[in-house]
Amino acid sequence: VRGIIIFGSATSVNENSSWQKSLENLLLIAFENNIPILGICYGHQLIAKTFGGTVKMLWKGEIKRGSRLVTVEKSIFSGRRKSGSLLYSHQDGVTKVPPNFKIIASSEMLNIEAIESTERPIWGFQTHLEATEAFVDEHNLELERTKESFSFGHKLLDTFILSLK
Repeated sequence: VRGIIIFGSATSVNENSSWQKSLENLLLIAFENNIPILGICYGHQLIAKTFGGTVKMLWKGEIKRGSRLVTVEKSIFSGRRKSGSLLYSHQDGVTKVPPNFKIIASSEMLNIEAIESTERPIWGFQTHLEATEAFVDEHNLELERTKESFSFGHKLLDTFILSLK
C-alpha cells in the first residue's frame, strides 16, 4: 500500500458504527507505518476524530452545498500558498484540530478547511477535491464555475497521488 484516500459519506463520523471503527483502525495502522493518508470530506472528519480532534454539526444541522473560495497555505502538501474555488456538500465539520495537526486551508465559510499532520504524511480536506460533473448532478449543484473547481480540486488531489510514486 502506497497511500490511502478516504472519500465522503452521508454518514456522520460520530455514529461510531462497526465499519467506521474498522476505518479508524486502518488509519492508526497507516499512521504507525508512515503510509500517506488523504481524507476528503467524511475522510477529513474521520482523520480529525481518530487523532483526537472534534467533529460537530455545523449550521444547526443544515446541509450546505455549493462552491467556495479556499486558500491553501504554504505547506508540505501544497508547496506555495494558493487559492481556488472548491465544491462542497456537508453538514458536519472539524471544529477542533487534533494535537500534532495544523490548519493548512481556510475560507470565509470555515476556518478549518484542511489539516496536515506535523508528524506524518496525513492530510484532510473538507471540500470535494475529487468532484466531477457526476458529483454536481448528484448533489443538485447549479454552479457557473464548476470547471475552475474541478481544475483546482484535481490539482490538489494529483499532488497527493503523485507523491506516492
